[in-house]
Amino acid sequence: MKTVMRSLVMLALLFVLSGCDLLTREVEVRMKNRSDDPVHLWVGGEESIGPDNKVSSGGSRSVYLNFDSTSFTGDGDISSTWITVYAGRNGEVLTSDIFEVPIPGVLNVSFNGSSLSGSAEGR
Repeated sequence: MKTVMRSLVMLALLFVLSGCDLLTREVEVRMKNRSDDPVHLWVGGEESIGPDNKVSSGGSRSVYLNFDSTSFTGDGDISSTWITVYAGRNGEVLTSDIFEVPIPGVLNVSFNGSSLSGSAEGR
């Protein structure tokens, strides 16, 4: 019975460890609305304009992007990525900008009512 239990525990560990990827890296995109009106702020390729990304005046939201070895070409060694952030209202895009972000890293973006500005830093 102990052998069966040990085997089950080992099998469970094998399944858990096989799902681990040592090359998983995360980028956090922090978006702040510095305009006087609510605005939708979203990350291109991950989201589209919608109620879940509406940010009130002075409010903020974050999106977490995970990059694993399947996200990369070649040997999987990548130090940065390009992220597009959009701002919009009433179903229309007001502006967008593209930012280079280190992986892993943090992108801080703010919308001032007419344009986006941002800065990125590594973790």
